[in-house]
This record gives sequence, structure tokens and C-alpha cells, in this order.
Amino acid sequence: MHICSFADGAEAWTALSTLYEKVSCANCISIKHQLYGYVHDVRKPIQTYVTHITNLAAHLKAIGVTLTAIDIIDVLIFNLNPSYSIIASTLTTSKDEMFVAAVSGMLIDEEMRKEGMMEGVLNQGGDAMVSTLATHHAMAYCSFLT
Repeated sequence: MHICSFADGAEAWTALSTLYEKVSCANCISIKHQLYGYVHDVRKPIQTYVTHITNLAAHLKAIGVTLTAIDIIDVLIFNLNPSYSIIASTLTTSKDEMFVAAVSGMLIDEEMRKEGMMEGVLNQGGDAMVSTLATHHAMAYCSFLT
């Protein structure tokens, strides 16, 4: 298709519009595939995971796709690494209204709790793990309730 092959501007516009709407549809599908298929890699900070998901959601919004906060939160929860199953279960069963920023904060807190648990095990032995786990679980639960 060459622009000079059309009789007038309206015909050219219609042809270009049709062409680029197809590309837009393909772009939409591609971004949705990335969003729903992006898996949490525990070797990278959880903030990288959260940022990638929220950036993809922003891209979809920019091209006219409507995503609710719940849609984004669902992706954040369901694509978490299995080692985050406790916080995922807690978030999934919550009856309170959730916000992306609050869920992101809870995931970051969980990452810090996990890192603290590992430091406790490495630095203080097995008994510290039980104490650290109980303390951090109570803190995570309390922050979830607020």
C-alpha cells in the first residue's frame, strides 16, 4: 500500500486507520500476553516484579484497555513464586478492599521478612528461625489489617 495510490485523503485515512488498528490489536494482545505471563523471579527484587506488572498495565491503559485495580492485583498475586504462597493466600482470601500500592507494599514487606529469616538462620542457628518467623508473621499480619 502506497499513499499515492489512493484517490483522496479520506480513502487514504480509512486505509491507514484499518492498517494501524490491526497493529494496535496485535500490540494489545502482545502486552496482555506479557502481563498475564510474567512470572515472579525470586532472584530479582520483588520491586522489579511489581514495577514490570504495573508498567504493562499502564501500557494497556494507554492504548485504551480498561484494567481495574483488582485485575492488576490478581496478576500480582497469581504470578508470584510459590515461595510466596503464604502472603498470596492471605491476600487472596482477604475480604477488605485492596489497592495496588498496599499489595505492593505487603509483597515488599514479605520479601524483607524472608531475607530477615534467612539472615537469622545463617547468623544465629535454627532456633532463631522460629523466633524470627513468629515475629515477622505477626508484623505482616498486623500490617495487613491496617
